Amino acid sequence: MSIPYFTSSLLSTPVQHDEEYDEDEEEYYDDNFDLWGESSSTDTASSTSSIADSTLSDIASDFHFPIDYLAHAVCSWGADPPIDVEDRLGDLVNGEQCFALLEAITTLDPAEVDEAFCALNVAELSKSWGVEPGVVFEACVREGLELPFGIRTRLKEEDVDGVQRWVGGGST
Repeated sequence: MSIPYFTSSLLSTPVQHDEEYDEDEEEYYDDNFDLWGESSSTDTASSTSSIADSTLSDIASDFHFPIDYLAHAVCSWGADPPIDVEDRLGDLVNGEQCFALLEAITTLDPAEVDEAFCALNVAELSKSWGVEPGVVFEACVREGLELPFGIRTRLKEEDVDGVQRWVGGGST
């Protein structure tokens, strides 16, 4: 299974729309999501918050979304691994990317996204294939894959076969 967000260029560029948001949509987002951390006239300083101020761990918990997806997304936009799940999203990516990630996690099915990742992480794959974790790690690098959590990273299912070819390991 493939994740729509990963199978197109959406991970490397912000989400594009065919048309502009209408006035009602803009007002809804302005009223409900303070993406840029700016206060409106009705906000108090203590109630101002944005998704950019949230940690990856908090976003995963609040939206019931796989942390693996969030970490892969921020790496694809230029955040350097290893990713600390306690880092604020706004410290890892820009405002447009925060908004694109918010769109993705509010439109994609978290269960389908989770199923698109291998059940085993790199260390567990290496054990099941009978090789050292460093061998699988190197194969991931050769495949051009980001490993946001090092050998504790869960790969996307669509990437496992390519890594397996480099390693010459057995089936998962």
